[in-house]
Amino acid sequence: MGGLKIVCHIVPVGFVAGKLIEGVKQFSVHKVVVVASGEDERVKKAVKEVEKAFKSYAEVEKRSVDFEDVFQAALDFIEIIRVEREAGRKVMINAAGSLRNVTLASYIAAQATKTKIYSSHSRYDEKGVPVGINKIINIPYFPIHKPPKEQIEVLEALGKGEVESIDELIARMRPEIEKGTKEHGNERARLSKHISKLRDERFVETDKMGKTVSLKLSKMGEVYVAGHCSILNCMS
Repeated sequence: MGGLKIVCHIVPVGFVAGKLIEGVKQFSVHKVVVVASGEDERVKKAVKEVEKAFKSYAEVEKRSVDFEDVFQAALDFIEIIRVEREAGRKVMINAAGSLRNVTLASYIAAQATKTKIYSSHSRYDEKGVPVGINKIINIPYFPIHKPPKEQIEVLEALGKGEVESIDELIARMRPEIEKGTKEHGNERARLSKHISKLRDERFVETDKMGKTVSLKLSKMGEVYVAGHCSILNCMS
């Protein structure tokens, strides 16, 4: 490719294909990941139109995301982004015409992974029928609060799986600290404070089991960790 970046467009598809197709054509395109959701026949028809439009000169792949759970769909998008980036491709998301939940999920994934996301304005004929697009709209990221470094470390540790107690979390994060020592007590107090804040921010979920409290990432926490690690190339 002579040093040019190979570009992959992730295209969530709704009921109409034309606007999506024309939007992608405004950029370089080497691969199109067509994202379908649900079983609506109109969506299936639009997916076929998008595939047909690009298969003669670009690689086309079909994927699906969760239709009802926005955060799970965001995780699905993040996984697609991760795979494409690891293959060395520049990734863009065309959010011009999917179903509402899926469009929202694609925006969350774009913001979490700092992926370019765009839409477009339609152009209409005298009868009000869409006949193309007027211009591309680059969608900006909405600034979100970034947790402090210590809380990010907690999220990354929980990203490796649920723990059944704070002591188990300490063992995962600081295995050199011996249980029963003053240092262990200090670390327990420190983590308890951060976990309380992360729970208030809805990044972490807790479940009391007898005298212990299990800890895990919420769906939102999973999205944040997956996106954060995608940027830093720390996903396994």
